[in-house]
Amino acid sequence: MPLPLSVKLLSEICVDFIKDNMSKFCEMSSMRRPAGVDAFNAENSLSPFDSLPSVILEGIIRHLTLSNQLKEKYLELLITPYLRTLDFSMCDKHSISGLLRLASRKCPHLRSLWLGSLGYFLGCLNFIPKFTHLQVLDISGSGTADSLLSLLGTYCPDLKELYINDSLVSDAGIKGLCVTGQCKSICILHLSETNVTFVGTAMALKNLPSLKELRHDSIVDTLARLYQMALREGRRLSDVKYALSTLTIRINSPYERGDLPEALLLCPSLTKLDITAPEVFTDRDLLALLPQEKKITDLTLSGTQTSRISFNGGVAPLFRQSVIGISLMSLNLSYFPKVNIRIITEYCPNLRSLILDKIDRYEEFHHRPENPVPKILMKLEILKLVHFNSQENLFLLLSSPSLVSVTLDHCYALTDNVLKSVTELHSFRNLEHFHVISNYRLTKNGIDYLMKETNPLKVIKLKNITCLTETDMDMEEWKKKIRDENWQLSLTIQGRF
Repeated sequence: MPLPLSVKLLSEICVDFIKDNMSKFCEMSSMRRPAGVDAFNAENSLSPFDSLPSVILEGIIRHLTLSNQLKEKYLELLITPYLRTLDFSMCDKHSISGLLRLASRKCPHLRSLWLGSLGYFLGCLNFIPKFTHLQVLDISGSGTADSLLSLLGTYCPDLKELYINDSLVSDAGIKGLCVTGQCKSICILHLSETNVTFVGTAMALKNLPSLKELRHDSIVDTLARLYQMALREGRRLSDVKYALSTLTIRINSPYERGDLPEALLLCPSLTKLDITAPEVFTDRDLLALLPQEKKITDLTLSGTQTSRISFNGGVAPLFRQSVIGISLMSLNLSYFPKVNIRIITEYCPNLRSLILDKIDRYEEFHHRPENPVPKILMKLEILKLVHFNSQENLFLLLSSPSLVSVTLDHCYALTDNVLKSVTELHSFRNLEHFHVISNYRLTKNGIDYLMKETNPLKVIKLKNITCLTETDMDMEEWKKKIRDENWQLSLTIQGRF
């Protein structure tokens, strides 16, 4: 049954009280401050929250952000010695300099700093040397240049994650970061849309032994070139291995036929592959995974109008003839002309997450004597379908008894009868989140099948459901039932055609 409403934890009550009274705390704090001195310049400015642990502080900031109530004067009070994570990505860039100055003085043990999309912020450079324990930094979308990376290499040796997409960083910055610099423990490095070339990505690979994820449009091209260089120089491939667990190919990535299999040879720990197929990428490139017996757990494949990959020619034989189907836990397919759901359910039995987006057509079942009943994905927990119109395939996927989250967007195969049949099959006994966007066939009767004590639902979101509106009597009836049953269930209905 949906969880009953329970008494809030003391920590939750504290967070709620503080976020609801932030303006009063600000008034009290300003009254105690010497006249003419602001929080940024007060040498020993005290905050009523100075002794709160980081988990409470971050909870307050998160709640204020989600409700669009986070203000500069609130952050002034919440920047305290125990704060470990500071996110300025939603703040006005003109207020960041003062807040960073305050943080550099009051948060000596800051671990995570998120600046993102603030434009060129020279003032940031003055404060980086203060954050010597920094482990995560996001300054994507800024005009940041190589000088910042040199400072990180000098003062932030514990850095583990650096997100610096869409910036002016070049190969010189990478050198200052991890060649002459001391940032040798970075595990995640995002460099998309920067001035970094093959030289810089190669330096990162060679000088960051723990690097699991390097996001750069040319990463596969870089690996292929390093493979070819090793062959020309007569080096053993065992000496040219990298710790990368994730590879990404984008539609605008420089790519030549054969690059992927060569790149894969240098990445023995690869588990995640994300491909938006360039025009020259074909089924043959995808099937290069076959002889290498890679145990991929997370696979994302997106076709395009000009791409030449297909389900039957590339994806299906990949699942049939390798261990990849067995090892897959997450599969995301989009923009394919045709997909066979039965291939997925038969050869990918361990899937936990499945996303199918904008597939032109789904093959219907052809019952075979040797296997007349299609297999059910018994471990599937997350299902998202976009523009999905095959009722037979929808029922098969919803038949997974482990489903925790279901999102159906423009899925006109969803009807009251489908929900009724699935409910009779397994009662959605693990379902917690159910989202439906744009549907003209679903009615109150279908939702009624979910409003049962046989499932643990927490959230039902319905948007643009033709037969339902937020002002309907049906909505009031459901709300009353939730109150009467004391369920911890959020039900929202938005818009209509």
